[in-house]
Amino acid sequence: MPLSAAINKDGAKFDYEDSGAPPGSSTYTTLVILHGGYFTNGVFRRMIPFAAASDVRLVLLNARDFGKSTPFNEAEMKAITSKDKESQASFMRGAAPEYAAFIAWFVQHEKIPPVKVDRSGRKTGGVGLIGWSGASDWFIPMFAFASEIPEQTQNVVGEYLRTYVMYDPTYYAIGRDDPPVYCPLRDPALTPQQQAEAFPAWVSGYYPDHKPVVRAAFDAMSLDAFPSSEEFFKGIQNERDPSEKFTPTLLRMSPEELAQASDVEVFVRSTLPVLFFDKSFYAECAHKLVFDEAHAKQCFPKTTVRLVINMLGQGDCMACAYFVKEMLLKREASGSGGRPMDVIPFEGVNHMPHWDYPEKTVKFFASIVQ
Repeated sequence: MPLSAAINKDGAKFDYEDSGAPPGSSTYTTLVILHGGYFTNGVFRRMIPFAAASDVRLVLLNARDFGKSTPFNEAEMKAITSKDKESQASFMRGAAPEYAAFIAWFVQHEKIPPVKVDRSGRKTGGVGLIGWSGASDWFIPMFAFASEIPEQTQNVVGEYLRTYVMYDPTYYAIGRDDPPVYCPLRDPALTPQQQAEAFPAWVSGYYPDHKPVVRAAFDAMSLDAFPSSEEFFKGIQNERDPSEKFTPTLLRMSPEELAQASDVEVFVRSTLPVLFFDKSFYAECAHKLVFDEAHAKQCFPKTTVRLVINMLGQGDCMACAYFVKEMLLKREASGSGGRPMDVIPFEGVNHMPHWDYPEKTVKFFASIVQ
């Protein structure tokens, strides 16, 4: 897999896999996708054969420390493992904008098609940025600190970045307290070893029996129609469907497939500490993304944000979508402006449709990049 040019002053680079431009197309859209949790970019590889048919080019990133991407240096690791909020924020001020630097480099290096609008109003070209699960821990701060990104990089990204997709994100990324839904990692009855063993089935299980109130929350057009948190969380299915039809994705992967798509060592070393940064830091970044109208007009003003919630997934991601939807409805009720944002249900899929339904997932992403 190729390496990017340097994306920071220390010469760090990103490792990525590129599906290449669809043959004969001069109007394709480039989708830059970042993994979350303990996965690598290999978890998205099944989508590559279906990219050209949807006129998209897939660029599958490995986060720093994963694959051949540059590991964090000693000073960065000290900040990552610090419990001090200011140290964490200082680290993220440098690390999150690296993704903007990559986008700016890639569009210029590869000369990808610019954004164009045809007579019907349909957009082509440009970039969609997709952050799966915990990837929003990087991308929301990228937007929050966008004013500190070098002007040339801001301008290039601002011209090309059409949409940022929060793809089934976790509530950690928006700095909320633990929701009243089940997660084995928060189960005091389990030992740490038992928690780790239970995690794969939970995170990649199927939950087809969420109550109608869950969908009603995502469809609500006003606060009056928005279910209370008590109503919403009572509607969450907490135990995965045990039937063979809904075998969890990770339990169907072979050891070889799992090895190519994950890196538990890096997850423990540098991803988990970032996931558990001070909640108020992530909350402040999320507030800026949603409510800071002036910032949205100044930084990447043409970029929309779409939160995709996978409707057969577990409750932690449902909680994030609920909280973001509530923020958007409150913004609208206050009469405030801000960056265009919405919540889009992805029907019939769990947390990992890019593995279980790669063709469907490529088509879905191609259809929602605005």
